[in-house]
Amino acid sequence: MTRRRRSGDRRNDGCTPGVEIAPRPGPGRRRRVLLFGLLAAVTVAAAIVAVRRFVAAPAAGLSPSVAPSEAAQSDPLWAEAFALAEQVQRDFPGEPTAFFARGLILNRLGLYTQAVACWQACLEREPRHAMAHYCLGRHRFEEGDYDRTVQLMQRALDLDPTIPDALLFIGKSQMHKGDMERAMETLREHLRRAPRSTEGHFQLGQAYAHLNRTEEAVACYQAALAIDPKCKNVYYGLSEAYRRLGEAEKARDFQQRFASLAADRAEFVRGMRRGYDDQATMREALANLYAVVGKLYAAAGDNARADEHFRRAAELNAPPPAAKG
Repeated sequence: MTRRRRSGDRRNDGCTPGVEIAPRPGPGRRRRVLLFGLLAAVTVAAAIVAVRRFVAAPAAGLSPSVAPSEAAQSDPLWAEAFALAEQVQRDFPGEPTAFFARGLILNRLGLYTQAVACWQACLEREPRHAMAHYCLGRHRFEEGDYDRTVQLMQRALDLDPTIPDALLFIGKSQMHKGDMERAMETLREHLRRAPRSTEGHFQLGQAYAHLNRTEEAVACYQAALAIDPKCKNVYYGLSEAYRRLGEAEKARDFQQRFASLAADRAEFVRGMRRGYDDQATMREALANLYAVVGKLYAAAGDNARADEHFRRAAELNAPPPAAKG
């Protein structure tokens, strides 16, 4: 049901530790555990936002092998993201959350193999890093490995029950495996924790539709539309549902709405391929990564560098200046 994506560039994984920073007084292991403990308490929210923005495909129209160079040349924000990834490796070569943050950036640049290597390196140093398990689960889902997705997402939830999307991906994986009853149970739990999850309502509707429980599917689709009226897949689901219910007029209406939104999306993608990427999304994602890296510096005691990164995060989050008339 899901198209598998290519693993991407298979060059050096980009995570080999560089020059070690000077150690602070005291046992190295104790310092590393203390640093991770501080980071775990302050970065989860920013990391979740960063994951949602960065665990995605590279710039539209670019294959993984050419995305980094072409995107960086055409967009200063992409170049800045790549530079931030290099900086994280250079300044924090052995810190688990640094590997995690670098993996987010490399994944967004289309370097999937290197990103996975970073998340694995993070878990080798800190096996209890919930978001690294989550990111690896997302990757396995895109590769069509649904059994492994469930394992990784369940481990992420065991470590941090506040990651609502983990249940969503478990439910979607169960659907792909054909276990609709278990998927519905998982998706209901996801919606109990995240009641405004558009995709959660949609996927639960899909599960009902697979079991020919059409009226229940319609209720789920309508709940999704109440949250996001522009979710085009929901309109397609409603069109199919009303067709099954014998309500041809409603089916045609929702099919037309789906086609209209699909056409709008196609035009948006064509714009991206001409080089007009979604700057607002990129700025927000990069801002959250700057916040994560800033907290790395703060936890290491380098408040000056931390402040630099927090300021840059604030700049990226600020509304762009209005164009002069």
